[in-house]
Amino acid sequence: SRQWAISARGFNSTTANKLLVLIDGRTVYTPLYSGVFWDVQDVPLWDIDRIEIISGPGATLWGANAVNGVINIITKPVPDTRGLYAAGGGGTELQGFGGARYGGAMSSNVHYRVYG
Repeated sequence: SRQWAISARGFNSTTANKLLVLIDGRTVYTPLYSGVFWDVQDVPLWDIDRIEIISGPGATLWGANAVNGVINIITKPVPDTRGLYAAGGGGTELQGFGGARYGGAMSSNVHYRVYG
C-alpha cells in the first residue's frame, strides 16, 4: 500500500480527524476533508527541533479535534537555521525527493527562513 497514516488509540484512517496536529502551535487541520493530510505538510525534517505528543483526550485544554491526543511539531528557531542547506535522495517507493532551505538575517532582530 502506498498510503500511510498517523493516528492515536487505534482509530486509524488516512486523515487524522480526531487527532489535533500542530506545527509551531498552529493547526494543520483541513476542514474541507475533515482531517490532516500528512503527505502535504512541507516542513523539512532537518528543521524539526522536537515533537511533543500528548496522549489521551485533550479537547478541554486544546479545543476541537483533540479527542484522541495532540501532536505538536516544533521547528528550530529561525536564527539557528542561517545559511544554505540542501538534501536529496531516492528509493523504490517515493521515487526521489529533494529540498533546500536558506536562512538569513535582515537585522539583529529580524530573521527569515525560506524552504521548498
